[in-house]
Amino acid sequence: MKKIIIFILIVCVLLAAVQVFLFWELKEPTNESTFTELSITDEAVQELYEKANPSEDYDTMQDVYARGNFSNQFILGTAIVSILRNNPQDTVSESDVNVAIKQIFGTITYAHESGYIVSDEVCGFQYDKNAHLYTILKGCQKNGDSKLLRKITSARKSDTEYIITEKLITSETIYDELNQTYTITVYDDIGKSHQIETLTYMEGEEVPVVEIEDYIDQASTYEYHFVFDGETFIYKAIEKVS
Repeated sequence: MKKIIIFILIVCVLLAAVQVFLFWELKEPTNESTFTELSITDEAVQELYEKANPSEDYDTMQDVYARGNFSNQFILGTAIVSILRNNPQDTVSESDVNVAIKQIFGTITYAHESGYIVSDEVCGFQYDKNAHLYTILKGCQKNGDSKLLRKITSARKSDTEYIITEKLITSETIYDELNQTYTITVYDDIGKSHQIETLTYMEGEEVPVVEIEDYIDQASTYEYHFVFDGETFIYKAIEKVS
């Protein structure tokens, strides 16, 4: 009788061990990705960051940071700037814009239309739906009152995603004609809702230089997400972290 009990116990232990083994073998893999830290000067990091930043103009970029997604005008403008950086020209075909959008944003919904985007290459684009052609507009005056100051601080990648971390501050210069003084206000956010510092100088005096490095600990933090779509890494989203 004792041998039978021992045999039953051994069988139970073996069955339990098999169940544990099957549980771990058949358990669904986790969705967590393993990320590797990259140098911020890494060629791929620089290319992706440039692809996501068609402009240094505050008014052009403000909406993207505030919304966290891409307007139709930003999608078109980003694609057109990308084309012009590699091949300056006065007109851009609709088909070339389609190709550039696919390379930058992947499969995304958009519509062809006229718009503006202030950069070194262009300040606006006029769409001719009959000719399926964009005429490039140049010579727009950039807004000098508000400026973006940004810097990549880190980057990492997995098999399916790049994440680039950026620090950002905003500066705004206001001229007081009565007192003939300029005031530079430094903010830690794109919405200019939280002031870090105020600098004042008079006409003829040396202009204070505002550097992002001087405010790096107070600056807003954003993450750019680039996701592999089966062909390339596409610009998926920008997210405010802090």
